[in-house]
Amino acid sequence: MDEKNFSHNPFERYADDIIVHCRTEEEAIKLKEQIKERLLKCKLELHPEKTKIVYCKDANRNGSGQHEKFDFLGYTFRPEHQEIEWKVIYKFQSSNK
Repeated sequence: MDEKNFSHNPFERYADDIIVHCRTEEEAIKLKEQIKERLLKCKLELHPEKTKIVYCKDANRNGSGQHEKFDFLGYTFRPEHQEIEWKVIYKFQSSNK
């Protein structure tokens, strides 16, 4: 991640699993596209089935999204008592096959 351009988007990374926190769905969509472009420059690509935008809701936010849960490092995160944010969940793979 680029600290200069995305300093307001905290992220977690472990090996090739990454979560990026976003404030809105629009921000998540834009950031996902920018990540995709950056990875292509490194001859990497987002994993098509594992990359998704997830709406994390709690008692204060009852909106909905196509994906509302995700797995990260063996844990499943789903709506309960967590802070709400939009997140970009992605994995990348080498394009050199």
